[in-house]
Amino acid sequence: MNQIKLLGCTTYQNLDNQWLIEIPTDHRKLLLQEHKNNKWLLISNGDPQMFLNTRQILQYIKKIQKNPLIFKTKEAAISSK
Repeated sequence: MNQIKLLGCTTYQNLDNQWLIEIPTDHRKLLLQEHKNNKWLLISNGDPQMFLNTRQILQYIKKIQKNPLIFKTKEAAISSK
């Protein structure tokens, strides 16, 4: 969790000792919610998107920080279909 915080993310822990990570972006509210077996659910603006394993989380956060428009681009491609 220390690495996550160093990347500018906010972390919360609920009563069940599960973690919630808030990823800062300008255009979307991105959350990672801890699930069983080292799986994390990516939630974008309240909508579940995909599961990531623990190893993928840091890579994913770094990718979003390098290209903050990554979700905007995907949405534009989907809406144009």
